[in-house]
Amino acid sequence: MSKVNKSVIIISFVFIYLSLLLISQDPDMFFTITSGKEIMSGNFYFNSHTNLPINIQQWLYAVFMYNFHKFGDLGDFMFVAIQNIILWIVSYIFIYSKTKDRFKAIIGPIILTLLSYTYMINIRPQIITMIFLVTELIILEEYKRTKKSFLLIFLIPIGILSANFHQAVYLYHLFIMIPYII
Repeated sequence: MSKVNKSVIIISFVFIYLSLLLISQDPDMFFTITSGKEIMSGNFYFNSHTNLPINIQQWLYAVFMYNFHKFGDLGDFMFVAIQNIILWIVSYIFIYSKTKDRFKAIIGPIILTLLSYTYMINIRPQIITMIFLVTELIILEEYKRTKKSFLLIFLIPIGILSANFHQAVYLYHLFIMIPYII
């Protein structure tokens, strides 16, 4: 493939991605931003009418979202784009390690993102969860291949970060580990 063709493909992808980003905002983002703002101000009693403490299961994500939102729509878009780029990188590493095919490793995550744009190009914590899950798979596969136990230490900070970014799906990490334990 020539450099011109590659450039056209990359520019086309960026254009499509940015177009989808503009139409894919989730109404929950405003709850997340408000939650982050309240957490940063030290207020954990911001339930609208009960004045009871509220447990924000994605509190760390809310704090990040609030800080990016300080830059307006550009900050919101950058937050989603950064997450997607990190997910593409870890997905590339995982797919390439399994297939040794650079084309599949590059194009696979991009096509899946575009096909599931309402889920992936969005301000929701599941993208961070996927980053942690794929990273966990990379570590577990490397451990399986090399039998180097020290690699398993990295699962601890991944688990802690994942629980604080998106607690609702923390059990997924345990489910992924089961085949490696058995």
